[in-house]
Amino acid sequence: TLERNGVLDPRSVHENLGKLICSAGLETDRSLSVGERRLEVVLELAPSVDIDSYVLLPEMSEPIALLTKIVELIWRSGFDFDAYEERRRDFYSYPSVHPYVDSALDDIDAKNQMFLENKEYQTSHFRRLHIELGRRVDGFEVLHVVMFPRVRLNLPIVCLDIVMFSGRVSFAIVDASPVLKGRKLPDVYKQAMAELRKKHFSEATEMTQLPPWASDILSDFAI
Repeated sequence: TLERNGVLDPRSVHENLGKLICSAGLETDRSLSVGERRLEVVLELAPSVDIDSYVLLPEMSEPIALLTKIVELIWRSGFDFDAYEERRRDFYSYPSVHPYVDSALDDIDAKNQMFLENKEYQTSHFRRLHIELGRRVDGFEVLHVVMFPRVRLNLPIVCLDIVMFSGRVSFAIVDASPVLKGRKLPDVYKQAMAELRKKHFSEATEMTQLPPWASDILSDFAI
């Protein structure tokens, strides 16, 4: 569980998870990079982890619940932390403006009642790490993840969204959105996005057409 005595301690949890995942990563394939080893451990660990600080997570469909836990574990074990370096741990959570909210039944039909939950974190490299879960009584579900880097760093805004209805994924998108003039994207992100596209889409498979405004905020490599 990621909670102690009923109170979430992000820094302690961050440190303990980092040590756990780093230690377990030492036993994995040595041909992989440190990041790849951590990811391998996270993917194995995520299905069995309980994140008690969430209200909606137990009610979400498995794809969204699992991906939320994977993101949480990667953030907590990967950013600004190395179990073998002595340096200040700086993974923090901070109160969201809307940590949990639901729509009033006085204004809508019961089947359209919506529940939203937000988690927000920050590190020395990211000014805001945001996870939002949404669930409607009629079966509509959404996961929204966005990573805003600090302005001094040449990093894109990474975003991930999944929409589900009645337990089935109807839409999913991931992108590293450029922030530099001319919409330039660092080569490492271009390569990663190209590899993802090649892995999940054949040349004969067309992706869903995005709305016109997408070209203003998304990269040319969005999946």
